[in-house]
Amino acid sequence: NSSIEVYDTKTDTWESIGNMPTCLFYGGIVVYGDEVIILGGFRDTDTPEARVDIFSLETHTWRKGLPLPKKIVAMGAVEYNDQLYVSGGADSSRNWLVNRNLYQIPIKTLLENID
Repeated sequence: NSSIEVYDTKTDTWESIGNMPTCLFYGGIVVYGDEVIILGGFRDTDTPEARVDIFSLETHTWRKGLPLPKKIVAMGAVEYNDQLYVSGGADSSRNWLVNRNLYQIPIKTLLENID
């Protein structure tokens, strides 16, 4: 499912606000300011991605960011002090213990628009 929905806690309702540009699963996600950043993930059962998609909560639009340094799925991701930290994960559905690296990426570099 590629739809994006927002839940309103006050009215207990969901609102559809668009679709993801590419339907992915097992990706990472972080929020930075008013942007939601989707990292990596599988496009299908065994094709990992290095892609970065950025969704503006203000304008409800997507743009593409610079790719991750490695195709990766099921990673941990967090933003801290303008840095993105990505750890763990795998590069295939057949090898879940592959990535033992911790990547530190300046978040402003990652968010550069490549469209």
